[in-house]
Amino acid sequence: MTNAKDLYSTLQALQQQAQEIDPCLANKIQKILNWIKNYKIGFLNSKRYVSRFLIEFIQDSVIHINLKSILNEEERISFVEMNFNSVQKYWHGEMFPSWLEKKDIKFRTWKNQLMKGLEESDTKYLQSFHKSISRKSESDSLYRYIADFSMATDIIISYSKHKACCIQLTTSQIKHCGQKIQNWEETLRYWNINKGIFVSFDPNQEVERIVNQILWKASNLKELEYSKLEF
Repeated sequence: MTNAKDLYSTLQALQQQAQEIDPCLANKIQKILNWIKNYKIGFLNSKRYVSRFLIEFIQDSVIHINLKSILNEEERISFVEMNFNSVQKYWHGEMFPSWLEKKDIKFRTWKNQLMKGLEESDTKYLQSFHKSISRKSESDSLYRYIADFSMATDIIISYSKHKACCIQLTTSQIKHCGQKIQNWEETLRYWNINKGIFVSFDPNQEVERIVNQILWKASNLKELEYSKLEF
């Protein structure tokens, strides 16, 4: 399901299904359809980040519909406990539903960013952080385009079964990030994100050391607490 034509057809089917189960999801799917419908299939196929986003969005939408279809609360909780790790629980249980329900004022901006493509250096940094986290026991991480572009979250992490925490990464020094930090905090509050860490790091620093500190800090954050780290 990597061909743009197949992705479009799948979204249309999901949109029909979602109308009865979750109108908020149906509305968001329609916005995605409206965005891509006027582009030629060959053009969309050449846009790898758009395809990756659509696949990711379809997967999350299918899971959301499946969860909404389990009417018995105990069965739904049991299904989540058996199939999701801590960050997946937070994404599917809180962050993704929040994005479906609320207006995304950044939607137009990040649609254009996906079409243009992402910085390879940013992708490389994220991959390094994910690999480091995945090697550690009791830790999980998750990347989502929606979280990145709309929710000021480069990585969602959890450690030792603590509630997930949203991480924003930057290579700029903290002293130069006053407005960015303010915007970051406002964005987290808008999406009802309870824990967040703004991380300023030197790309030449050892990733393992940075990750260890982030995990420690995340596991010690209180509810409704936003913090900063600099390396």
